[in-house]
Amino acid sequence: MVEMDRAKVLMFFAQDTGREVPAAYLRETRRVRPDAGVDQFHSLISGIYKPAWSDLALCIKVGLDSPYSDEIRYLPDGRWTLQYSARVGGLAHSDNRALMKCLERGAPVGVVVQTRRKQDPRGVGYRIQGLALVRDYDAATDRFTMEGATRAALDSLVPQEDPVGREEMLLLANLTNAFVPTVSTRREMYTANRLARDPAFRNLILRQYEDACAVCRGMFRLRRPAAGPLVEAEAAHIRAVEEEGTDDLRNGVSLCRRHHWAFDQGLFTINEDHRVIVSGAVGRADKRNFDLEDYHGKPTLPPVNEACRPHEDVLRWHIENRFQS
Repeated sequence: MVEMDRAKVLMFFAQDTGREVPAAYLRETRRVRPDAGVDQFHSLISGIYKPAWSDLALCIKVGLDSPYSDEIRYLPDGRWTLQYSARVGGLAHSDNRALMKCLERGAPVGVVVQTRRKQDPRGVGYRIQGLALVRDYDAATDRFTMEGATRAALDSLVPQEDPVGREEMLLLANLTNAFVPTVSTRREMYTANRLARDPAFRNLILRQYEDACAVCRGMFRLRRPAAGPLVEAEAAHIRAVEEEGTDDLRNGVSLCRRHHWAFDQGLFTINEDHRVIVSGAVGRADKRNFDLEDYHGKPTLPPVNEACRPHEDVLRWHIENRFQS
């Protein structure tokens, strides 16, 4: 396996950023996710995993019962950092050298965080924290400093001729950053070209809801050989872009065109329990074959990845600023 394959493997890994997965997803990847193109994302034997086909570390694990004090912390702009303890032996250990090479080459590495122990009825579980860059190594404390991958690092994985794919990677990487509800923070993701970010946001939101409306579950998808699929659903921003709403996937939901219009008009909202709340204004309107009231109190369709659930901050914003209460 050559280095280009590593980039493809990490791109696949990043698609599940924020997702909770069982141990088999990491240890038996080819069986669980054969399209990933790799035997395993991580062996789960030790903290640092370097596959035989590369001289670079591929993925690191943060364990619940680790003797080390590894901890993810968040910067003021929402990005995450990690102080990660090297294996005993310093740079004489091959695993530590493999992670050091990631630092020297500016190569991203996958990060998984254990969320459940073996005693849990559901078995051992992990969260895909996403891709990170190794920023420093302190030989005195034998610790690596890592942080969530930057645009430059993600650009190195995605071909330059695919600007939409690069934006998708950046939006996915943002899922494990702390949620920041407005663009005014001027985080790195908003320096991107809007022409690439708009379709990236749309692609990812529709993929999370499998092209269905989160309210009525309606779905229309026509596959066309000479063009992309024709999909009726739309990717809706909860806090609108013109109101400084972000392209964070937690500020999005998939809606059919009728319900997208009704949502933007404040004729219904989604509460923090992810249930549809219909405005009393709908009952006063002249209407025919308008079924919005049928969904009052019903739960919305959840996204495939729970990390993409609409954030309570933007749901609250919609209730306070758009909903016709």
